[in-house]
Amino acid sequence: MSKTSLWRLLILLAILSVVITLNIVKYSSTPDTKTGLSTTGGDVFDVLIETPLYRQHDDLWATTSLGGTDDTISSHGCTVCSTAMSLSAHGYKITPLELNNELISHQGFTENALLIWSAISSVTDGKFSVIVEDSPSHEDIDQQLKLGNPVIAKVLYKNVIFHWVLITGKNSEGYIIQDPLSKRGSNIDMSDYESGIFTIRFLKVN
Repeated sequence: MSKTSLWRLLILLAILSVVITLNIVKYSSTPDTKTGLSTTGGDVFDVLIETPLYRQHDDLWATTSLGGTDDTISSHGCTVCSTAMSLSAHGYKITPLELNNELISHQGFTENALLIWSAISSVTDGKFSVIVEDSPSHEDIDQQLKLGNPVIAKVLYKNVIFHWVLITGKNSEGYIIQDPLSKRGSNIDMSDYESGIFTIRFLKVN
């Protein structure tokens, strides 16, 4: 190999090394996709909206088929439980079992047993619809809580799987929730979900 060819090869290898290094820096600094909106922040105020606590594992509905699939309310019913709690807070008293049945009769589930949010309007005879917010802010959540409207929030359960809870209030420590999976009781803090809030849903009275 000539000296000219050798220098060209060394220059090419140096350029390649720089490119690889830049890509490593780029991807290592990419934000963690498992981090949502902080469970603290926004306005400081005290509010607690009265809601029932519907747990997925309640014997009254735990083994019920969710949306007519092989899943059950116990295993995958957090969305139904949280939505039933929110509706009940507005005076539309309904249990997860009843809501599940109504959603089935109104084609309110996907084939994978995911709740179709627009079906809530049909289930409630147009009394309520659901506002979908996939880029939540503290301002959005705080505004609804001040109006007495609990907020359905997607969080990350044990930093592994997405899960829905109901934000029922706020105090100086942060947001307060009813958690369909929690064994800690009613209206608890969000310390189990430090990864944050990823998306929110809330009811609109029509």
